[in-house]
Amino acid sequence: MPTPTAPVDPPTLTQPQLQALREAVVRSRKVAKAAGVASFNAWSTAIFAGIALPWGVLSLLLGSDASSWATNLLVGLGLTYIAWTEFQGRKKILALDPEGLRQLGYNQLVFMGLIIVYCLWQLYQVTFTRSELSQQLAQDPAASQLISPESIDAMYKLVGYLVYLTLIPLTLVFQGGCAWYYFARIKPMREHLETTPEWATRLQRLIVG
Repeated sequence: MPTPTAPVDPPTLTQPQLQALREAVVRSRKVAKAAGVASFNAWSTAIFAGIALPWGVLSLLLGSDASSWATNLLVGLGLTYIAWTEFQGRKKILALDPEGLRQLGYNQLVFMGLIIVYCLWQLYQVTFTRSELSQQLAQDPAASQLISPESIDAMYKLVGYLVYLTLIPLTLVFQGGCAWYYFARIKPMREHLETTPEWATRLQRLIVG
């Protein structure tokens, strides 16, 4: 019968080590907040991607015009890439890798660019194409007497201009602000790594991992 081994007490941290660990936790709070922001951005983007992709496929199956379903599919694929990159950057942040913050910053700039291109494309569509409703009314003389297709097109353009010309400055503020936020956290993380004992950073990575 094997002899039972006596339990081994876990190593006890000294007071200086405990103090160093407390200071490391305080210094890494900004990093933890950045991971929370990345988590919110990743999940919210993933939700929109989950809506855009099926809608694009449905538009294709229903025989919508090529510009409609192709736009929805491209938007869905773009959002999927942005969400995936955001998740990857969050993992690097939790591993105390400054490259994760840089990756997230550039990801938000790419996201901003995609939104602006999408808005410009939609503004082009609004300006040079007629709405489906006005096209249907134009083919129905009786309905055209009740509602003018030209008035429908005017409303279609007005709403389109309001939406997309508002969305462009909003993405400059939001995505641009997120990019600045991530880039601004690179220096605090590097300072944290430089001033924190290696054993403490390994412990932090072990805890968050």
